[in-house]
Amino acid sequence: ECTPEPCKCTKEYHVVCGTDQRSYNNPCLLECNRDQCNPNLQTAHEGRCVKKTGRNSTGKAKKKKKSGCKPKPCPCTKEYHPVCGTDHRTYSNPCLLRCN
Repeated sequence: ECTPEPCKCTKEYHVVCGTDQRSYNNPCLLECNRDQCNPNLQTAHEGRCVKKTGRNSTGKAKKKKKSGCKPKPCPCTKEYHPVCGTDHRTYSNPCLLRCN
């Protein structure tokens, strides 16, 4: 797996979804990853990537089991101060790391 060098990007927070189904905090970070690791990477759309729902053999969407409660939304700012979690994912700031 490619580990890119730190990118020289601003801390602008304008999330885009890449064709690799990963969310990038801004277009510059996506372009940096493309330049260093994945030459075929493109912007799929603005905003976070959405996980695709599974489908059964009839083509109907599988029902997800409902839990008793909904997760509370994270009361975090959009400050961009990236941190690495123990899950090896990069979070935009420490608050989002704690929230996940």
